[in-house]
Amino acid sequence: MTQRDLPGQIPRQIPRQTGPIFIGGAGRSGTTLMRALLDAHPRICCGPELKALPEISGLYRSFAAASSPVQQAYGNTLADIRSYFQEFIERLVGKYRRASGKPRWGEKTPHNLLCMLMLGEIFPDARFIHMIRDGRDVACSLVKMDWTDAGTGQKLGYCQNIRNAARYWRDLVRFGQQQAAHPTLEPAKE
Repeated sequence: MTQRDLPGQIPRQIPRQTGPIFIGGAGRSGTTLMRALLDAHPRICCGPELKALPEISGLYRSFAAASSPVQQAYGNTLADIRSYFQEFIERLVGKYRRASGKPRWGEKTPHNLLCMLMLGEIFPDARFIHMIRDGRDVACSLVKMDWTDAGTGQKLGYCQNIRNAARYWRDLVRFGQQQAAHPTLEPAKE
């Protein structure tokens, strides 16, 4: 795909972006708004929270370890495992993407932020959006939420008081910044 030639300019190649887009951040940081904005794009569909990628990424990490029986006993290579997980995730969102008629997909679950490195390994052509909203606003919003732990029925710790909410925001922002600085997630030179 090339940019339209403008008088006096040299035509240049425009990279075609096809990889998935992962949105993450602290809860109440604007990930839902970003999801809606991406979904409004004519070539990108971004559905409701899948909420499964942090768990899938953890499973990928254990299968991708060189000592994994999936590799050693069953003869799979790391490339095989990456391909299996990529196909699995693509199938999870596939019907939604096809129904939208859009070629590219995004996934918005705030805690995608916790597995950017694994998602980047599974999808080397992925792009990541780390939403960062003013921590004071996030903390004030979190303490108003009635989010509970499905296992215990108790209100989530970061929704119980302003101190916990602020700490949660701080820790997630730092974690996201550390992962974004990792060499494997550096943007490709275009």
